[in-house]
Amino acid sequence: STPISDSTWVQWVLDWDATSGDHTIMVRATDGNGVLQTEQRSRPAPDGARGWHTRQVSVG
Repeated sequence: STPISDSTWVQWVLDWDATSGDHTIMVRATDGNGVLQTEQRSRPAPDGARGWHTRQVSVG
């Protein structure tokens, strides 16, 4: 989708022809300057959560 401003999160979709088995899906953000979100995780308090959002999925 089209961002409302430079600091607006944007939803996206990926068509994925998944193969059978277990998979790890990770997403990360990129800011307006092209700086990637850190992979290092941290708790939400006091400065907000950090790290790549990760999900384990099983296709079968």
